[in-house]
Amino acid sequence: MSTQDDGQIVNDAFAAIGRGDLRALLASTDEDIAWLIPGEWALAGGAPQ
Repeated sequence: MSTQDDGQIVNDAFAAIGRGDLRALLASTDEDIAWLIPGEWALAGGAPQ
C-alpha cells in the first residue's frame, strides 16, 4: 500500500465521520482495531467501576 493509498483511507474515514456514516467508517478499518478513548468517563475505561 502506498502513502497515497493510506491518505485516501484516512480522508475517506474522516468524510464518513463528517456524514455520520458509521458503516463506512467501520468498513475503512481493520476488524481487529483497538479503539482507545482517553479520559475519565465510562467508555474510556478510566472511570471508577
